This record gives sequence, C-alpha cells and structure tokens, in this order.
Amino acid sequence: MKKLILVFLMISIAVSFAFAFNIQVGGGVEVASFWTSGFALPTINLSFGLPISDNLSVTGQIGSILTQQMNYITTYSATQSSALLALIGFRYTFKSTSSDIERFVGVDAGIISNFVSLSGGVSPIVGINGGYIFPIVSGFEGYVKGALRLMLAAVPTTGQIGNTFPLSLPVIDLTTGLNFSF
Repeated sequence: MKKLILVFLMISIAVSFAFAFNIQVGGGVEVASFWTSGFALPTINLSFGLPISDNLSVTGQIGSILTQQMNYITTYSATQSSALLALIGFRYTFKSTSSDIERFVGVDAGIISNFVSLSGGVSPIVGINGGYIFPIVSGFEGYVKGALRLMLAAVPTTGQIGNTFPLSLPVIDLTTGLNFSF
C-alpha cells in the first residue's frame, strides 16, 4: 500500500510540473463516530488539482490519519502505524470577479488502509467535499475544506466470533492549510 501511495505521489508531482496545477498542503481532523464516539482524529494530507477546463479539475489526495494511540480503531500490531488514505476525484471551482475568495465542490473515491482491523486492511471510501480558497498575504493562499465520506467496512457480528457484516461508516473530514497555485 505504501508503494502504491508513493507511486501515486510521484506521478502526481511529475504531471503537475507539466501543466497548470494547484497543491494543497494541510492537516485537520477526521471524525468516524461509530468507533470513536465522535473523537476527532488528527490528519495530515497533500492534495492536488489539475485543471481540465476553466472551472473543472481532476483532483487527488493522499493523507495519513494519525491513530497510533487508538488501537481499538486501527489494526493492532506491535508497530502501530497510521491509517493511510488515497483519493481521486473531480472538483468544480466557482470563481468570483468581485472577490479573491474561490468556492469549490467536488466528489472523490479511493481507499483507506489500516483503519478497521477486520476489513482486510483496505476499505473503499467515497464522498463529497467543498470549501474555500482565500488569500492570506501576497503570494500565499489558504484553504478550508470539509468532506462527508462513506467508508465501507466489514465489522464483527455481536456474539459470533469469526463472522462479519458489511457496514457503511460515515466519516467527516475537516482540513485547512496552504494552497499553492502555479
């Protein structure tokens, strides 16, 4: 999985240098209320956008959900590691001529690994997102993004060891950071 994410990142960066693009570097929180009782899990992520028309972009995101202290969520092992997230999708940007603030909405799909111990290590995840890109100081922009995603996982049935059932788990993602447009 780590090799797949590394290849995805290398291809994204190489393509980004060939075309106009934007990169978002930031962090935030993930809330998966079923297992964490609403606890916010810290995240770090890197997103990119490659424009395919004036307002439409292909997007990608790789990130890490820092869950080492919460082994009841992630797969338990002696060397507890963070959950990894890889997404690809589309984003529509609403550009304003009267303001420097841009709004965007998007859809994405991908995989999340090492988050639920009984789902084979990897679970599919799909969702919608939206947010704002705004100027901070000359040459620097910030962003705020929220997402509602649905993770599909297999969890144990109560009272029956070894049996699982599929579960659709809502995951809320709130992130902020720096936006770089080239």
